[in-house]
Amino acid sequence: MGKKLPEEPGEPVGEIMLDLEPGMEPSLEVLAGSPVREDEPEPYRGGLTRRQLLLGAGALALVGGVWWLNDGAPAAPVKSADPTAPAVPPGSRPLWVHRGVAASKVDRIPGSAVLPLFVADDELLVLDPATGAERRRIDLSEGEPTPTPGEPSPPPGLNPPMVVGERIFDARSGRIRSFHLTDPAADWQLPCPPELGDPGTVRLQDCVDGVLYGMAWQRRRVDGTALFGLSSDTGRTLWSHRLPQGTWYERFFPIAGGRLLAYGGQGELSLLKSGDTSRSWSVQTGADAYLAGLGPEHVYTSSQLGGVQAIRLADGGAAWTITPEQGDSWRYLGAAPADGDILLLRDDGRIDRHDPADGKRKWSARVPFRLDPRSDPLLVGDTLYVPGPADLGVCALDVRTGQLRWQFRDSGPGVQVWHLGTDGSRLFAGHDAQLFGLPL
Repeated sequence: MGKKLPEEPGEPVGEIMLDLEPGMEPSLEVLAGSPVREDEPEPYRGGLTRRQLLLGAGALALVGGVWWLNDGAPAAPVKSADPTAPAVPPGSRPLWVHRGVAASKVDRIPGSAVLPLFVADDELLVLDPATGAERRRIDLSEGEPTPTPGEPSPPPGLNPPMVVGERIFDARSGRIRSFHLTDPAADWQLPCPPELGDPGTVRLQDCVDGVLYGMAWQRRRVDGTALFGLSSDTGRTLWSHRLPQGTWYERFFPIAGGRLLAYGGQGELSLLKSGDTSRSWSVQTGADAYLAGLGPEHVYTSSQLGGVQAIRLADGGAAWTITPEQGDSWRYLGAAPADGDILLLRDDGRIDRHDPADGKRKWSARVPFRLDPRSDPLLVGDTLYVPGPADLGVCALDVRTGQLRWQFRDSGPGVQVWHLGTDGSRLFAGHDAQLFGLPL
């Protein structure tokens, strides 16, 4: 049995705004920082819909602009409207800004990329990370396959293209395609391996250490599930296994040690050996449970009730749990490993650092906005970049101390949450029809 740990409230922080009008370089007064206006809207309180993982997306600009901004004097910290909250320094001046003519389709391509990307309709625009200039356009116009008469269609968004590093993978059309983000000569495509069955049901899962992992989603669960691994550079089949009849999984995740963590719906988690897909253990975490994150030694699940549970990957046992007190209205949205510990993110904007072995909390911080299930934080070195709703920007959090380093905002209209990407030297942060290149 895992042990239950108590919770305590955190403290709010301040916010600032960087005002950039389309087609104009911001004024020196704006770049120097301005106080928060009393007539600004309250933090985002939208509904909590399940997000699809996304890093580095935006809007494809057929008629767009790139503005290069010169360095200016450092901006002064801006006080929050709450006099008890600490001041949060503004973010750095953008290296470049790219604006499109339409909002992006941010749910089209989950994954993580090392280049700034814009997505609109079925076209992907790849930008130069240093300047924001266009480098490549990729046509992703293959539609979903036509279902067999009498067979149900896969749910919408079941098998979107997936970007990992410098490649994007797609399996919607009965073929598996791979596009290199900058080198067309490195593209490849091939028919889905025939041993997987119906090619219209292939779902790509992840790409780790040169292996593209996927599964054949069967239209009838009784037919079971086929798992496979392909070379991400050539598409060559490395291995494939059809699971026993009646064994069905919704998703699986490759983890260290040649293992696969499989999620079978209704809260069932199983650990498989990738060599032969034999099962090491299986546990039930609750019908309303969902995966919150993975660490080196634990998998973290949360539920609609708001709690979080740490499950040991070694044996499937519960290490510890945290459950909200009666009357609490927050819930956990995600868990991210950081320097041997685990960061737990709540929808009320609070972020806690815990020891993964016993769940002991080391510090607690709060960003100045509510977190959305679509928000996908990004850890670079000792800094966690936390995206907020369109009007409240991005915060940088020191994961060693829990201190907020800065908050970057723009004044552009929007309804999306910010999305993030990085090449290790720059942060690509955008929402709706704009994307900024920021120094790390």
